[in-house]
Amino acid sequence: MIPVEENKEYTVTIEGVSSDGNGIAHIDGFAVFIPQTAEGDVVKIKIEEVKRRFALASLTEIITPSDKRQRADCENYEKCGGCQLRHIKYEEQLKIKKNIVENAMRRLGGFEGFTAEEIVGMENPERYRNKMVFPVGNVGGENVCGFYAPKSHDIIPLSDCAIGDEINITINNAVIDYMNENGVSAYDEKTHTGIIRRVFTRKSFSTGEVMVVISAHTKMLPRRDRLSTQ
Repeated sequence: MIPVEENKEYTVTIEGVSSDGNGIAHIDGFAVFIPQTAEGDVVKIKIEEVKRRFALASLTEIITPSDKRQRADCENYEKCGGCQLRHIKYEEQLKIKKNIVENAMRRLGGFEGFTAEEIVGMENPERYRNKMVFPVGNVGGENVCGFYAPKSHDIIPLSDCAIGDEINITINNAVIDYMNENGVSAYDEKTHTGIIRRVFTRKSFSTGEVMVVISAHTKMLPRRDRLSTQ
């Protein structure tokens, strides 16, 4: 018998972190996965979905925070689906990633006794990602760039992300200005109408060169000369 019920609250202790960044707890031996929790947290959760072998839950209250937890340095972190581990201290993040590799090699690769070398971390774990993809949409009547909320295609508006280069702020703002000034609409996934779908950027940290790709629902961007001069 499955020992948990949907929409019911439980108090659990987080025992570890899964490969997709969710905290892992057990209720009478039954696995439950909870986003934005850290090993050692004592938390109150709400069961959102029950599967045959596990359940998915949401975090409703942190009763006792783990010493591995930190305050996420991003105001959009709790709403945005772009990151999964920023609420965990960086040195603990490295251990989690090492364990993910070791578990995959043992469980999926069949390598018994496999251990990975210690991960060499960054001096500053920010602004390191050279590739970013920002979906574009219309939120509350305004054209926006951002990231999707977890497990959805609802866009959380933001022009910058702390793990990408700051040049993304200038690029995203230029695209939105071009859309607003020239009546170019954002693509709507529900109605399959509109034009601009995504802003894709890639920066070379060695040369400083930046590539920008606009994903659009049309063969030719209207007034594209005005975009290139932004």
